Amino acid sequence: MTKDILGTYIPAYLEVAQKIASSFVPEPQSIPPINQSLQWGPGRKDRDSIRPFHVRFSDEMVKDLLYRINHRRKIRPSLQGSGNHYGPNSALVKQVLDHWSQKYDFKERAKKLNRHPQYITNVNGLDIHYIHVQPSGNKRVVPILLIHSVESNSLQFSNLIDHMIGSGGDFEFEIIAADMPGFGYSQATNKQGLYEYHIAVILNNLMQRLGHSQYFLHAEGCGTFVACAMGVLYPDTIQGFHSGFPVSILPKTLIKYGLGAIFPSAFGISEKDEKKMYPLLKKTVLFLLKNLSYLIEYATRPDQVGIGLDESPTALAAWFIQVYTFGANGRGQNLNPPDGNIFKNYDIDDILDYLTVVWDQQSATTSARFIKELVDFKDEVNFDMYLSPDYVPFVANKRNDDILFESNDLIKDKFPNLVQSNTIDGGHFADITNPEGVADSIRSGVVAMENYEGRSNNKQTHKKKRHHHHNSGNENSSGYNPANENISGLLRK
Repeated sequence: MTKDILGTYIPAYLEVAQKIASSFVPEPQSIPPINQSLQWGPGRKDRDSIRPFHVRFSDEMVKDLLYRINHRRKIRPSLQGSGNHYGPNSALVKQVLDHWSQKYDFKERAKKLNRHPQYITNVNGLDIHYIHVQPSGNKRVVPILLIHSVESNSLQFSNLIDHMIGSGGDFEFEIIAADMPGFGYSQATNKQGLYEYHIAVILNNLMQRLGHSQYFLHAEGCGTFVACAMGVLYPDTIQGFHSGFPVSILPKTLIKYGLGAIFPSAFGISEKDEKKMYPLLKKTVLFLLKNLSYLIEYATRPDQVGIGLDESPTALAAWFIQVYTFGANGRGQNLNPPDGNIFKNYDIDDILDYLTVVWDQQSATTSARFIKELVDFKDEVNFDMYLSPDYVPFVANKRNDDILFESNDLIKDKFPNLVQSNTIDGGHFADITNPEGVADSIRSGVVAMENYEGRSNNKQTHKKKRHHHHNSGNENSSGYNPANENISGLLRK
């Protein structure tokens, strides 16, 4: 019996396996009510006030930072020919530190970071920092909230926002990009249990304060999990969700991902996707184990690493340079050359903007705690959020050389209403390396989600549909071509 013939029987067997698995890990029937006014900080008397904010790197902070960089201990040399496989190459770390201390213009970079209006307001007891760009024309206004990843903050969206302003077509974006609590210039909580669904509440309350009862989402990296929670909690509020990290990690998806290595066609995995996903051991399992070990530290003892990062600019640079190395075009191949292709793949000042804000706010520790709370499945609601499908209209903005890549059929396990999918260059951090491509995808995706006719269908209808579509649609790996990639027609049938 050939692989192809055997593969035709797999979906039937899989359905049985999924029912058995569901008896152990059942899909939540509903999410219990979440307290929308839970306080995570001391609050303010003028808690509803909105205060203008400007990034400022004080002379005192810069002087202290430069002193620590210039008086660092000699870095232990990397092993001969090891590139960045043992961690960041010592020559690369020195090069980045020298640029930070000698060529990075703190005042000019602060000025550049202030090119978009910024504000702070108190939400659920915490001061939340956000960028707010309002359209200046007379076109229809489409509000959208941008949610950053764990190795980022709202200011990392600055280049993306540049390309989103003045959108073509009949609308313009009103853009809000907020720092999650403990990131960037947002206040950190001193309480345990700030799970992603609590952050979802905070961000939705922010949008309500700004006058938006309905809006779209775009999320990068681990910010996708916060956006997922917003879609589950506020399905009538979230008009659509555009993700730069479109993955499903539901148990049944992981089963399909594994079996897809043997029978890819049985799970709607095209030849093009198969090359990105397999061989499973090399492309996914070993790569994640080797390069995402830092997330294990975050998930178990975030303060253990955070304290050191907040104390030493050398440690801070070494820690995050490694992340940006494998998060760009080329993925693991960037680990081979000593310079990690960092200066080729990025404007190094964009990375140093992030490091400088983290250093200024001592937020390495508070931001790392996000992962610890994210994977705390002792909290039943947190676990239910992980298992719950998200039924809002969804657009998958995949990236070549991302840390994890899934076919559309796998993504639809978590996001049944996948209305558009595309693949662009840029790696995991494409919002930094390819902001124009991400902006084009967001713009086209919003149009597709607005035109999606399945929004009013009930949940049971969606559940039935998502098991019957194995056509992954067309994808353009060299660039963005929405004409070839809108798969909403499949979902309307």
